[in-house]
Amino acid sequence: MTTSVDFWIDPACDWAWVTARWLQEVHSVRDIDVHWRVMSLGLLDGDSSSLAAVRSIEAARAEAGEDAAGQLLFALGRRLNVEGCTDVGAAIAEAVAECGLPASVADAAKTTEFDAAVRSSHEAALLLGGEGVGTPIIGIPGPGGERVGYFGPVMTQTPRGDAAGRLWDGLLILASNPGFYELKKERQAKVVCD
Repeated sequence: MTTSVDFWIDPACDWAWVTARWLQEVHSVRDIDVHWRVMSLGLLDGDSSSLAAVRSIEAARAEAGEDAAGQLLFALGRRLNVEGCTDVGAAIAEAVAECGLPASVADAAKTTEFDAAVRSSHEAALLLGGEGVGTPIIGIPGPGGERVGYFGPVMTQTPRGDAAGRLWDGLLILASNPGFYELKKERQAKVVCD
C-alpha cells in the first residue's frame, strides 16, 4: 500500500535539502508518494531571497502542476545547496529553463503574485508541525491513520539504499505512537549536500 507523504521545504535550507534527497531515496526503496510543498525561511526570519525561491515554485505549480513544482524544487535546490550558487535570481532563472518552464515562472519570483499560495502552504506546515519549528516539516500517517507532522528529520548526509528505508521504517514506528513528539540531538557535524 502506498504511503502518502507531505513534505514542506524551503529549498534554500541545506538541512532541509538533505532530508528531501533522503525522501527521494526512500521513494526508490519503499512505496511512498511525496507531495512537495513549500514553506519559507522568509516568513520565519525575513530572508527575502528565500521568499523568491518558493514564489517561483508556486508559480510553477500554477503554470504546470504538481510534478513541475517538484522538478523545479529539485533543480533549484541542487543549484543552491550542491553547486553553491549565491545568486538566487540566477539560480531561479537557470532552474526554470532546465525544467522547460516559461520565463514568467522566474519572473514571478520578483512579484507578490504567489505570496498567498506560499503563505497558505507555509501555514499548513505550521498547523501540522506546530509553532516554533522550521523547515523541513514532514506529514505522515499517525497512530489512527490521521496525518501527523514533525519538524525534520534533520540529518547531515543523505542515507542511501537500505539505510534510507530503515530510517523511514523507524520514523513510521515513532509516528505510530500517540505519545511521541520529539527526538533531538545537538548538531555537531557539518551538513553534506549532494
